[in-house]
Amino acid sequence: GAEGGLGKGHLQGILRVGAAGLGRPALLEGTGAGEAALFEVLTRLLARGYLARTAAGRYVLVRDLGRVRLADLVAHLDLGLGPEGVGSGLLADRLGRAAAAQAEALDLSLAEVLEDYSMPLRGL
Repeated sequence: GAEGGLGKGHLQGILRVGAAGLGRPALLEGTGAGEAALFEVLTRLLARGYLARTAAGRYVLVRDLGRVRLADLVAHLDLGLGPEGVGSGLLADRLGRAAAAQAEALDLSLAEVLEDYSMPLRGL
C-alpha cells in the first residue's frame, strides 16, 4: 500500500482481536498503518458488524471468521474490481469478468486466510 496506508497483511492485526480487544496504540503498532488509514478501515469494519467497541474503547471481533468470506470483506472495504460507474461496453464487460473471477478466487473464509498467513503479529 501507499506510505501510511494499509498494506499487505495489515488487516491481520485488526481481524485477530482477542476477547479483551485491542486499543489504538496496539492496533497502530500491530498493523504498521498510519492512523488515518487504520481508522478508515476500523470505521468500515464497525459499520459492517465485524468489530464492536468495548466500554473501555477497545476494538473486539464480533464476527465468526470461519463463516465470513474473504470476498465479503473485500467488497465491504471497497477493495475489489467491478464495472460500477463505467457504463457499458468493452471496459464494463472486462471489469465484470474480472470481478467474477475475483469473487471465485476469494471464496474462502477469513479463518482460512489467517491460518495460512505466515508472518506473525508484531507484539500483539
